Amino acid sequence: MYAQVDTIPKALQAFLSRCDSPPIYFGWGSLGFAHRQVMMRLAITTAYYCSRDAVILGGWANMDEKLMLEEFAPVKEGHLIEFAKRHVCFTGSVPHAWLLPHCAVAIIHGGAGTTAACLRAGIPLIVTPFGFDQGFMVGLHIALSVQ
Repeated sequence: MYAQVDTIPKALQAFLSRCDSPPIYFGWGSLGFAHRQVMMRLAITTAYYCSRDAVILGGWANMDEKLMLEEFAPVKEGHLIEFAKRHVCFTGSVPHAWLLPHCAVAIIHGGAGTTAACLRAGIPLIVTPFGFDQGFMVGLHIALSVQ
């Protein structure tokens, strides 16, 4: 069930080992959406204002450092760029069963698989549904009092 450590990106392993406390996980899975810049901005500014490290799973939206550098204005938002360079790890596909137990909280789209992985990891989750079964999953969390 758990991934072999040698399949986990070395940069992610190094990042997690440097974190003073478990990071926030941001992942919107297989959603490739037109507003990916907005979601990345949400993730980075949330981590910044919470003074927390963060792992952003790029997913199908391809959120990565290149997109961040295109999105943030260096003069006006240089502080966010510098923060992200030190406190945010962008990564591609990583097994949730391995990553999520290293995280403090997950902010996710609410798909059934990601939601189940968060619950198995025993971490709090915040669901930002976009469609499909995600609204149903939010309702199920509320009905079951799962947090």
